[in-house]
Amino acid sequence: MQTLIVETNRRTQLVDVTAQVEKAVASSGVTNGTCCLSVSHTTAAITVNERADPDVACDVEGALDRLVLKTGAYRHSEGNSDSIGGFVERGMRAGVC
Repeated sequence: MQTLIVETNRRTQLVDVTAQVEKAVASSGVTNGTCCLSVSHTTAAITVNERADPDVACDVEGALDRLVLKTGAYRHSEGNSDSIGGFVERGMRAGVC
């Protein structure tokens, strides 16, 4: 098993990890099989996007920002109250786009 490190610099951000995954698969020496990806953080999600049109990622990010407000009557207060948006977004992004 290999671990990929993915960093973001915005509250809502789609990050293309294709090159990292391809590199990990190539370095594994496996020539036939299935590559499984998972995210263990509660405010992150894996979304499949063909990237034929880069505006799709921009539009999805914008839509999520409009749908999940940064502030609101959220009861969750872990010290990082903005994280509730990540929980909601993850639930909404289960393989969509």
